[in-house]
Amino acid sequence: MLSYRSFRLESAADYWMGTEFLDSSAESGKSLGRQLESSIAWTALPGRLGFELGLVHFTKGRFVRQVSGLDEPSTYLYASTTVSF
Repeated sequence: MLSYRSFRLESAADYWMGTEFLDSSAESGKSLGRQLESSIAWTALPGRLGFELGLVHFTKGRFVRQVSGLDEPSTYLYASTTVSF
């Protein structure tokens, strides 16, 4: 699977829930960032056991860069296992 997502605030005066990022002046814009994700899934035992491996690249938007001071993109790898009983 390959997916692209763009994250934005509803209003420039909003805060990013789950973080302490807030621009009370509303001058940092609405863009939180863009995310490109690629993953592959394998079902080892149908209905019982599955695995997923993925890679995500997140490029910070104007709001995050200005409010947090962080500019570098984030890239991470993840793995998950699903066991059904």
